[in-house]
Amino acid sequence: MKPEEIGELLGTDPESVVAAREAALEQLGRELDMEDPSQIDELRARLAELPSEAWTGTATAAAASRPKLKVVGHEPAEPSHAERRRSRLPLLLALLAIAAIALVVVLASSGGDGNTASKPQANNPAPKPPASKPSKPAKPASSQKPAQPAQKTVRLSMLGSASGVSGTAAVTQGGKRLVIRAGGLPPGAYQVWLYNSVIDAVSLTKVEGTKLTLDLKLPANASHYRYVDVSSEPADGNPNHSGESVMRVRLAKLAR
Repeated sequence: MKPEEIGELLGTDPESVVAAREAALEQLGRELDMEDPSQIDELRARLAELPSEAWTGTATAAAASRPKLKVVGHEPAEPSHAERRRSRLPLLLALLAIAAIALVVVLASSGGDGNTASKPQANNPAPKPPASKPSKPAKPASSQKPAQPAQKTVRLSMLGSASGVSGTAAVTQGGKRLVIRAGGLPPGAYQVWLYNSVIDAVSLTKVEGTKLTLDLKLPANASHYRYVDVSSEPADGNPNHSGESVMRVRLAKLAR
């Protein structure tokens, strides 16, 4: 089901559904000892392709009803770590579905944060200057420019087999714009995305060449995405993510 359909059933917004789904997927990834983001993407894609029987428990019940074979004269072999992990997969898939629904319900029913007002401090009168030295007139407040926060630049993580590629990213203007600098790319077409997965990504721009020098406007819902992703795109006219990412960085790192 799409996030919009799930949100309509549960009485919440699609963004909360996406956030709950990603939290459940991260928990499932930890249970399966997955650390690489590409492994989580593969898991997400396989979950999307599961038949309906895998979610209702029919497949698990059918497997449990089959007679177990016993070989006489041989001791049963100790299951390997990979086999034990695979044996937990049907249960974890069921837990994933329950956890995603539970997280959405909690997010939908949670209240707003309370605000604490701070008491203004009393203004202390300024000491009078000596009579022999007249005081200098204070500069008007309009001429004093507020200090701008320092721009944090984060190095992009390289993905795939491309060598000699490097790049950085930064968020400017209080989270309104994204600046990307990269070089050493193989000649071709590249696309910049706000990215959760191959099927949950929004394009910011598409460029061609071996270098990137971009200053892009971020949408209002940019915080709902986990990564800034740069992908290599073939000339096939398909507007969707190709699945061939070359650079990526967590959006949360740019906002810190």
